[in-house]
Amino acid sequence: MSASLTKHFCCPRCGAPLAVRSEEQLACTAGHGFSITRGIPRFVSEAQYARTFGRQWNRWAAIQLDSCNRTNIFRERFERYFGPPESLAGQRVLDAGCGAGAFIDVVAPHADQVVGIDLSNAVDAAHRNSSHFRNVQIAQADIFTPPLPPASFDFVYCIGVLQHTPDPPRAFTSIARLVKPGGRLAVWIYERSRWEWLKPRHLLRVYTTRLKPDRAMRFVEWYAPRALLLRHRLGNFPGGRFLRRAIPVADLDDYVGAPAAQLSAAAREEWCVMDTHDMLITTYDRPQRPEAVASWFRAEGFQEPERATSEAIAMVGEKTMGTSIRAGRRT
Repeated sequence: MSASLTKHFCCPRCGAPLAVRSEEQLACTAGHGFSITRGIPRFVSEAQYARTFGRQWNRWAAIQLDSCNRTNIFRERFERYFGPPESLAGQRVLDAGCGAGAFIDVVAPHADQVVGIDLSNAVDAAHRNSSHFRNVQIAQADIFTPPLPPASFDFVYCIGVLQHTPDPPRAFTSIARLVKPGGRLAVWIYERSRWEWLKPRHLLRVYTTRLKPDRAMRFVEWYAPRALLLRHRLGNFPGGRFLRRAIPVADLDDYVGAPAAQLSAAAREEWCVMDTHDMLITTYDRPQRPEAVASWFRAEGFQEPERATSEAIAMVGEKTMGTSIRAGRRT
């Protein structure tokens, strides 16, 4: 454990190397200390905007793991967005915003090393879910101040996270600087439409984001199955394809890759509740335009990114060999 922690991480405040002071604490040479709780280094206290994710991923800790539900749903998603996970053989990989570790479950069997960070206490679920992998290390950390050396990863991916941060471009910049020259960065982020703020989910979020966490959870558990039933019934009416869109709920029947066909009825309902929670309760929901995301890649010294066919924006870019990081700035 101690060798793994000091090998993977550095002080997020000053960038200095870390040493294990005790079984419960890390410290850098400048004296900054960080706790180790339940085997997980904690470089931050959980931010308010991330607490809903912690509740979500610990409530549904393993429901989306391919290895647990015996499907290929997350493998198929990863491959559709970024290519086959086998292509990561021998590489050092970062999952920026790992949640409960559903994509780590896909990547870890192929990569040389995998580090997963998340701001929320979802890291507890990720740590449990990846404990059988000897090449995985989980940490609770802030994507804006990651406890990781610059230019230290061959492949960094960030799926479904950037739009839920208070500043998506700055979050992108933070993880982009962790990629080695010649390495790749892959992101998946909601796409913003011309009429984005008129979408029904944003209208309902005016109410749901003001609820206290326990009440919000109860609301989603009550609302999601009923909204899904109504959505399906509306589909039987003339113009039903458009009427269905007025009901903001996570409907697996509409997901690319047909994941609903791989799941039992009970599992589909749980996924519906979980993904509706993600849709309605998270503090920030800031979709982006493809041209904006592509500009982020170029600004951080990446080649023109490639966009995959996806239900959102899935882009991969390679960092040019002449790009380096010094004192937190690209030169």
